[in-house]
Amino acid sequence: MDILKVLEDMAQTGATADTYADIARWMQLFGYTAEQAEQAIRTHFQGLSHIAISDYHWDLVRETMEAQGHDQASYTHYITHFAFGASTQQRLYSTNSIARKKMAEEYLIGLVGGLTAIAIQTIAGLSQPLKIVRNDTGDKNSAVVDTATVVALERALPPGLVFVPLPRSAIKDLSDVSIAPTLGVDATLPQYRIGNAPSPRQNEYPVSYFFYGTLADPDRLSKLLDLECEPSLSAATISRARKKSWGPYYALVDGMEQDIVQGWLYKVSNKEHEDELRRYESSNYEVVRCEIEARGELIRGLTFRFCSDNKELS
Repeated sequence: MDILKVLEDMAQTGATADTYADIARWMQLFGYTAEQAEQAIRTHFQGLSHIAISDYHWDLVRETMEAQGHDQASYTHYITHFAFGASTQQRLYSTNSIARKKMAEEYLIGLVGGLTAIAIQTIAGLSQPLKIVRNDTGDKNSAVVDTATVVALERALPPGLVFVPLPRSAIKDLSDVSIAPTLGVDATLPQYRIGNAPSPRQNEYPVSYFFYGTLADPDRLSKLLDLECEPSLSAATISRARKKSWGPYYALVDGMEQDIVQGWLYKVSNKEHEDELRRYESSNYEVVRCEIEARGELIRGLTFRFCSDNKELS
C-alpha cells in the first residue's frame, strides 16, 4: 500500500492534514511503509504498549528531537521500540540512525519499586550523589545516570529496568594557552596569539553568557535552572556572528567582523547551572568564547555556537 492510497482512504474517513503529516513523519523517521506508519500511529494513540513520557521529560529533549523531525508522539514511539533492545549492548549502542547521530551519554531512570538514589549510588560505587529530577506533579521520581552506571545496574539487578536516553551535552573545551575556540575568529592566526591566560577560563564562575534563542525566555530559564527568582537578563550584542534558523530554532554561527547579533547577557553562577544549559543545548552546539557588549561595556564571555551539519540551517 503506497502513501497516496493510504491518504486517499483516510480522506474518505475524515482524516485531517495533521494525520497526513504524522504518517509522512513516521515513514521518514522509522523507515515505515505508509501502511505500517498508519498502524503504528493508531496503536500509539490507543495507548497500547508504549512507555509513558512526562511533559518534564519532553521539555528536556524537545529542542533536539524536534530538530530531528520528532514530535512528542513519534519520540515516545522511538523510545519504546528503537532505543531499547533485548540486551545492554543493543540498548546503549543501537544501530538506529537517530541513535547513531546522537548517542546518549546520560539516562533517566525511574526511582520506583524500592530503587532509590542511595541504592544506585552504592551499586555503582559512585562518590557523588545523583542528580534527581521531578515529574510534573513535583515528586522526585527519576535520577540522571551515566553509561557506566547503567552497565553496573544491568549487571546487579534483575532485567526490566528502563533507561531513557538524554541528548549529549554541548561540548565545552576552552584552551588555556590560546583564545580557541572563539566565535568568528581563527585562533591560529598570529594576530590572535596572546601572552596572558585567555578569559574566560574553562572552570571560571560566575561567567557571562550570551543567549540569542529559547534560553533568553525568563520562564524557560527559571524552570531549567530551578531558580527561586526571575533571572536577570540584560540586552546585549555580539559581533562576528550570524543567526540562522534550525527548524523552529535559532542557531549561532561564525560571521564576519561587521556582522552583529542582538540577544541577552546572563551571568551563570556555577558549574551545576552551566551543566544544565549544556545539557539543554545538546551536542548540536559547542561552548565558545566571545565578546559581549552590554550596559555600555565590552565583556568577555561565552555563548553556544552551532556545530552540527550546516546543511540543516536556513
